Amino acid sequence: GSYVGNGIAGRSITGLGFQPDIVTIKVDYSHPQTPYLSSAVMRTSTMTGNNAKPLIRNQALTSNLIQSLDADGFTVGNELRVNDATTCGGQCNLLLGGFQGGLKHQGRDLFG
Repeated sequence: GSYVGNGIAGRSITGLGFQPDIVTIKVDYSHPQTPYLSSAVMRTSTMTGNNAKPLIRNQALTSNLIQSLDADGFTVGNELRVNDATTCGGQCNLLLGGFQGGLKHQGRDLFG
């Protein structure tokens, strides 16, 4: 799945039909001098506060990325890696997981 960024912090992405246990976001952006800005980010249901993990090198948990996992989706901050209105059109690609009913993508079972 995907959504288009708007650059506004606290943006809810809803309509999934389930509460995800894990969300991974990869923005459609690449630049050799700033590879961390094109890294995917991930949040799991066990992460606290408004933290998520950039999936590059040894970066620590970072705020203002994926802020929360919600009953029908998730909320993102306004950081370039998750919700930018200008970076390549702000296209953000998603992989969602809901483990209670099996792994899901856009609310559909992937394995049965």
